[in-house]
Amino acid sequence: MRQTASPLASALRLAPGTLANTGPSQALAARPAPELSPNARLEVDVMLADQLDYVVGVDPRRDWHALAIVHVVSGAVVFEANVAASSEGYAHALELVDQHAAGRRAFAG
Repeated sequence: MRQTASPLASALRLAPGTLANTGPSQALAARPAPELSPNARLEVDVMLADQLDYVVGVDPRRDWHALAIVHVVSGAVVFEANVAASSEGYAHALELVDQHAAGRRAFAG
């Protein structure tokens, strides 16, 4: 039984001398580098790790909130807890953050 190439396989075959059949250095030299980044407004000027020591993640629920304290540089979760969704719970959450995240921190929810 004779097998025929699929349309995709046929489309992927390139003629000799095309860019895909050239060496790696030739392929890289084929496109000039842009003078300006096409995504200039998406480039990062400041890293979060340079500005903070910890990020406190908060997952709010109706009756309780989950907290996770992450060390920014290492990415390690240094503390996790659940607190009541009440005035007392919020005060307790701030106490826990003070105990486990001394330094520059931000809250994210």
